[in-house]
Amino acid sequence: MLSVLIWIALVTVPYALLAVAGALFWLRDRSFAALAVALGFAVAFAGQLGGMFVSSQISAVALSKGDVSLVALKYYGWTRVTHYMWILGIWGAAGALVWLASRHRKKGAS
Repeated sequence: MLSVLIWIALVTVPYALLAVAGALFWLRDRSFAALAVALGFAVAFAGQLGGMFVSSQISAVALSKGDVSLVALKYYGWTRVTHYMWILGIWGAAGALVWLASRHRKKGAS
């Protein structure tokens, strides 16, 4: 059980810290690009957390020698949602960071 909690912390805490950093940056900058960074990291964190929950549910059934196929079918939609949430969040935040950096570079150059 402890190793599972350590694994969850190792996988999800960086996304939580990025989401908090994005929110703090948005409070400082108040631009749409900063908001997109904060929301992107928040969505990635939610996707990661949801994915860990679904994975732990399927693992719990597998370890209890239950019928994994029924649980996998029950959570199949959620595995797709959390997977795509994570991907869209990370790509959205990365794109917004590039946009934000180019916007600040143009301000500094003029």
